[in-house]
Amino acid sequence: MTNVFRVVIVEPQPLLRVGLTHVLDREPDFTVVGTGVTMADALRLVSAENPDLLFLDVVGGGIQTLQEAKRLSKKPLRVMFLTNSENRQDVTAALQAGAAGYMLKSISPETLLQTLRMVNAGEAYVMPQLVTSLLMGGSNSKTAATATSTDPQLESLTSRERQILRELTGGQTNKEIARRLDLSEKTVKHYMGRVLQKLCVRNRTEAVIVSRRLEVQAGPASLGRD
Repeated sequence: MTNVFRVVIVEPQPLLRVGLTHVLDREPDFTVVGTGVTMADALRLVSAENPDLLFLDVVGGGIQTLQEAKRLSKKPLRVMFLTNSENRQDVTAALQAGAAGYMLKSISPETLLQTLRMVNAGEAYVMPQLVTSLLMGGSNSKTAATATSTDPQLESLTSRERQILRELTGGQTNKEIARRLDLSEKTVKHYMGRVLQKLCVRNRTEAVIVSRRLEVQAGPASLGRD
């Protein structure tokens, strides 16, 4: 039986709030149990509805609300930021505060659903175009701080693992990678685990950050060729 993830959406824009509710309620593995406009609504709904997933905007106190919502929640709560902010400090602060994902409001419904299923499987996600902002200047994130020491690990990747990493860096989901490389999703997940282990990172987002930083430092050839 499919697990149904309970979702609370807090979004000040009525059209986006209604549209997001419509997209999720059409899917068998999501049900929207509450919607709100303000950060106060978010905390009230987390207490009342016990959701698995909370949508917030990082603007207007989203980081503080994430932290308080996690304290109020009776079970592990995944918080997804859906925002227009591409600010590096916002992205970094969201990840450090424990956000499960960070997406722009321009995301397509299809990519949104693929991403949410990744997040519900325990992975973190940042839209690929935002990863570049984490590489500009001196980031304070723990991930960026470790990136410069990963060259030996990157060199240890096999040809197939480098291929998987290149696809990942391009923003592909496991399903898309499997289709593009003519592999099963289970095989892709296996390779993904090996890539994360060899790069000494915890999730896909950190792997992309490491990979992108090394590309900046050494050029695309750092990912190798088949």
